[in-house]
Amino acid sequence: MLRNAKVSRKLFSSFLMIGLINLLIIIVLIGFIYSSRKPIITDRVQQHMTSVRNLTKDKLYLYFEGLKNRTINISHDLNLGKKTILNQPDLESLYVLKNGELKHIAGKDLRLTTENLPKLNEKFTIFLESLIFFRVNTNQESYLWFFNNHSINKLLLPQPGLGNTGETYLVGRDFKIRSASRHLPNEKIEEVKNDSVIDGLSHNSGNNIVRDYRNIEVLSSYTPFIFDSLEYVLLAEMDLDEVQSPLQSLVFQMTMASILMGITNLLFSLFLTRRTSNELENLNSEILKLNSLKERSSNESAIQVLKAQEEEREKISFTLHDSVGQYLTVLKWGLARLKKRTLDVEHEHIDNLSKTCDDVIHEIRSISHDLMPTLIKDFGCWYAIRDYFEKQKQIVPHEIEYEVAPDVEALKFTKEFDINLYRMVQEFFQNSLKHSQATAIKLVFLKRDDQLVLNYYDNGKGMDGNSPLPASLNYRAKLFGGEMTRVHYDKGLGFKVTFYLREILSETN
Repeated sequence: MLRNAKVSRKLFSSFLMIGLINLLIIIVLIGFIYSSRKPIITDRVQQHMTSVRNLTKDKLYLYFEGLKNRTINISHDLNLGKKTILNQPDLESLYVLKNGELKHIAGKDLRLTTENLPKLNEKFTIFLESLIFFRVNTNQESYLWFFNNHSINKLLLPQPGLGNTGETYLVGRDFKIRSASRHLPNEKIEEVKNDSVIDGLSHNSGNNIVRDYRNIEVLSSYTPFIFDSLEYVLLAEMDLDEVQSPLQSLVFQMTMASILMGITNLLFSLFLTRRTSNELENLNSEILKLNSLKERSSNESAIQVLKAQEEEREKISFTLHDSVGQYLTVLKWGLARLKKRTLDVEHEHIDNLSKTCDDVIHEIRSISHDLMPTLIKDFGCWYAIRDYFEKQKQIVPHEIEYEVAPDVEALKFTKEFDINLYRMVQEFFQNSLKHSQATAIKLVFLKRDDQLVLNYYDNGKGMDGNSPLPASLNYRAKLFGGEMTRVHYDKGLGFKVTFYLREILSETN
């Protein structure tokens, strides 16, 4: 389970990393688009604003030129005493100056005096804030015309093609707006003094990014507007945010798409991780099943081999015990009968032959017992192992201790397992006799949970830490689902090994 969790984390990290790399590429692409398209969009808007500005400038020239011509014509008609219509919509007031006296003729009375009149050499000027002053001199009279900026405002506002924030307006040399403001129509604007106005009053044209009278950053296109002695700066401006809004909208859309892609990538990574993990887990499960089947098949084959070996041993044991043994018994009986018929001088020789027959019979029985202990077949492995140790006590000068827990001794196993366990005990004991130089041997069987545990100990010379246990012992243990899990061996300090024979009980009971 832990291994699967690590694989899942690695898969998720890999999928997520791929998605993050793609997201990073998109973010870099957004930055590139923004940085590359920003000047292009700004330049295009500037070109458009310049066109609007120049078109508006032409309209203003036509307006002032027409105003000038009408004023001159009407002034001459008035001088000749002709009746003329003075109800022009942009006429604010009309005065006549004759013999040093100022007289109001039409429009609003501005209460002017000769002291605050413009100089005689000026034709057009700014007078009384936004009023446009125009003097027409005839024979002995001067007509003073004052026009408001309503018509100019109509030319300037609203200006098509400048979006929601664009406007065109005029600024005089005193840096005051001489036309209406789109954004602050009812407020008095004190001063508009920025780079565009200053450069325009220096008779230059161009485009710039400045802060307008609202202190808002705008894209400004400016040009001087000069008519007779009248000097203005004509400005066409649009808020920079609106200029860049298409690009910002595109960036916003791509950013939202990136966020959506990031969330999708996260969810897709989780989906792929889960799906891939499940497939890997299923594949791993199938592999484990195949390995288990292979191991089981291998174990079954090995068990069959051991079974065949034990069957062969049993046949040999039977042949030695029941065939060869019987022949020797008949031979001994024949020697006994021969002894009765021979002279006393031959009796000793016959007795020696008879004793040799006894020794051979005993040896055959011992070999037959080692090949296939009949006690296992008749009484089970615990009785056979106990009998084996009891006989060894009589043969070898060792302190031998053998313990079987009561709950273990009550267990019954298959014939194959009984023989396998008996062979393991034999091999342990024989190794101790041959190699360890031990004087004490102890064998303990106990039950732990659902496992049979074999503890073997001797006080011999021990083993080198690099020396493995006999392969046959491990092989026999693994053959029946067991495993050697702990070994203590120190050279000169004895030897101890523990085997956990797993799954034995559940399979054999």
